[in-house]
Amino acid sequence: SLLAAGLIGRGCAQGGPLSHLTPVSLTVAELLDHAVPEIPTLLVIDQFEESEQLPAADRARIFEILATLPGNVTCVVALAASSFGFALSDERFAAHLDSPVLLGPLTTHEYRQIIEVPANRHGRAVSQELIQMVLGDLHRYGDPSPGTILPLLSSAMRRCWRHARGQT
Repeated sequence: SLLAAGLIGRGCAQGGPLSHLTPVSLTVAELLDHAVPEIPTLLVIDQFEESEQLPAADRARIFEILATLPGNVTCVVALAASSFGFALSDERFAAHLDSPVLLGPLTTHEYRQIIEVPANRHGRAVSQELIQMVLGDLHRYGDPSPGTILPLLSSAMRRCWRHARGQT
């Protein structure tokens, strides 16, 4: 995901802009029982919309935990657009949502890059037939949901890589 590979994987890597932070990635449920770290930390909470399904007491506790994070913790929360209204329901949390980073659906060109670039970086090419087949499958049932399709695409590309022979 963008958070795991980009923000944590590259941002927190040695020499990265966040290398001074220790990354911690938690689900909403894990946040309820997690001790607040004392070291400089990048706390990443993906799929924050899942908190909407929790009992009211747990939702209140989640917002309280986030509102009282110490200064040594930088928190990044990923939230589906359909749950943005829910996130605004807590004034303390809403105060931090005045300039969200919005990510729209991926374009066909971006999916093509996801398929081709990793292989290219290793000196290999991806056949146009495979690219067309994958792109066709991605859109077979309408616009793909990145949260669902990217892990599947990653798995499929890894399997293709393992079974590939030669430079293609």
